[in-house]
Amino acid sequence: MPEEKRRERRLPFRGCTARLGGSGAPMRVVDLSTTGMQIVVPAAPAVGLEVRIDLATPQYSRPIPLAGRVAWARPTPDGSAHRIGIEFGPLQPAARSMLDELQDEGLHREMRPRGP
Repeated sequence: MPEEKRRERRLPFRGCTARLGGSGAPMRVVDLSTTGMQIVVPAAPAVGLEVRIDLATPQYSRPIPLAGRVAWARPTPDGSAHRIGIEFGPLQPAARSMLDELQDEGLHREMRPRGP
């Protein structure tokens, strides 16, 4: 198993989508932290490519604008798409605050006791 290189814990987020470059079809967000995210895309961009992301969440009425670079890309098990890891660059204060809130919400949701 590869060594974990993430600086912060990433949490799964349902209902979030991302658009690369501000256009195109929304893509599913697999997980998210304040330092990066994993999304599913139809075709993998080159590792190292600088990207702009508009992150749509149910918690906010407008997308969160983010920027980063493609850190890795791997085909999905069935080969129909790719999962890519995006490492965020420096965040604007408002975007950082929104990601902090989403992460706090995700941690609380993850730690909630499950039913019987």
